Amino acid sequence: MTDLFNHEAEEAVLGSLLVDSNAISLVANKLKISDFNREKHKWIYEACLNIYNRNEVVEQLSVAHELSSMGKLEAAGGVHLLSGYIANCPTSVFIESYADIVIKFGARRALNTAGFLISKLSELEDVDKAYGDALGVLIDIKSKSKKDILMSPKEQADFADLRYAEKLKLGTKALIPFGFASIDNKIGGMDKGDVVIVSGPPAEGKTSLTHQMGQYVSAVYGEVLFVSLEMSREQITDRDVARLTKEPIKEIRKGGYPPELYDKITDAIGLISEGKMHYYYPSMGTTQQIYSMARRMQLQYELSLVVVDYIQLMNDSDGSRNENERLTNISRGIKMMAHELSVPVIAVSRINRIQGASNLDRTYGSGALSYDPDWSFLVEREKDENGDYNNYCNLIITKLRQGGLKDYKLRLYYDEKIQRFVETGNRVGGLV
Repeated sequence: MTDLFNHEAEEAVLGSLLVDSNAISLVANKLKISDFNREKHKWIYEACLNIYNRNEVVEQLSVAHELSSMGKLEAAGGVHLLSGYIANCPTSVFIESYADIVIKFGARRALNTAGFLISKLSELEDVDKAYGDALGVLIDIKSKSKKDILMSPKEQADFADLRYAEKLKLGTKALIPFGFASIDNKIGGMDKGDVVIVSGPPAEGKTSLTHQMGQYVSAVYGEVLFVSLEMSREQITDRDVARLTKEPIKEIRKGGYPPELYDKITDAIGLISEGKMHYYYPSMGTTQQIYSMARRMQLQYELSLVVVDYIQLMNDSDGSRNENERLTNISRGIKMMAHELSVPVIAVSRINRIQGASNLDRTYGSGALSYDPDWSFLVEREKDENGDYNNYCNLIITKLRQGGLKDYKLRLYYDEKIQRFVETGNRVGGLV
């Protein structure tokens, strides 16, 4: 069996910290207490971090005093053990290399533990729950391994240099478009890791709108994962075929097609097979399930976008019964997924019925769902003089984290023949 620890590397890290008071600044943001295997090594490193976080000097006497205050000095081996670490590692030059070794073995132990926990899930009767819990175990390990990032001015400049050189190289593909020129050309599209919430009342077109955004990205940019928790694969397929044939969806659903229509349908099927829109119909709809599928796609293709329809039908893998807590966990899970995958995520949401709420606060389960996203859209259909809905709607940008707009509304027309929202050229509000 492969070793799950390297005590010599752990001792070399601790010796480096004790011999050089500045060494901890090189590893504190990436090396965790849990990365150490030996318990006394964990205590010593914890003592070093405590001292460092108080802006005090990390050296042998201060560490011994901290261990004493923790009630761990004798159990850790006493002052003479600290002296032994210094004697065995008289320089801190290689501390980052030693730390990388300790981190690697910490990851191996975490995966070994995960394997044991997942194997126990095979005893569950509910297979779907077992799958969800297994994914939860793996993502929990991944999230715990995430490192805080502290960047010096030089590191920030190096990061900026790489970021903007990449954007220069990508040109028009530096941002991912929504498919509406008024937004894409004047405000800009989605960046890697952006979270976009599209909310609106029932039956006002928010699903059709986000589906159209996904189709546009898949046509001009790359592979898209559309997660459908509301519509079945039959309903999604009927919509796609109706759009491509430009025939009413009721005719597509009927069956018994005349030859002319069936020829159109087979042509549409050919176009679907050549497309880059992938559909996923999860059994539970947790962020872990969706993340796992998106990650698989990312390894196989160059994933460009994830669309989730819709948030209120998702399940919280933590099992929260409180609705606010459930939606907060889901919102944070979506945000983590976007950052982990480094692709934008568009998620559909219902709106609440609170009278007098601002457009931003009309997202159902407001709070995390209002303030976590980088973009927030509100879809509102228009009514005619008789109070009946017509084919016009306003797409209102209620939030853009990077700024650049002021109460921006884009008027759209839904063309039933091509089943597409098109811009009318009428806008309310303006850019700043």
